[in-house]
Amino acid sequence: MENLDEQRAQNLFSQFKCITCSGENIKESQSEFAKMLREDVDDYIKQGLDDKQIIQKVVQIYGDDIMLTSSYAYGGLLMWMIPLIVIIFGLGKLNSILRRAGDKTGNETPSHKQ
Repeated sequence: MENLDEQRAQNLFSQFKCITCSGENIKESQSEFAKMLREDVDDYIKQGLDDKQIIQKVVQIYGDDIMLTSSYAYGGLLMWMIPLIVIIFGLGKLNSILRRAGDKTGNETPSHKQ
């Protein structure tokens, strides 16, 4: 049973980011923060919490940035895509307005000449 708990702990350690290190997980880090969080995870396992509950508890304490693979990965992509979509839509709309304005003034664009 203890071997299974150790495997669970090692798996969880690899999912949490050391917030005092640059992108290192707490499994590999030797910082005081990583040591403390490893002890906390061990305690949570001893208390009978499952992996999902432990992750939720750690995220509740430290925020989503504690996870090496953020649940907001797709949200981040969307955050960068929305401005691009707005710019493309805006340029299309501007092009449409300018074409109509050119047609109303009687100016023919080269595509309208016969």
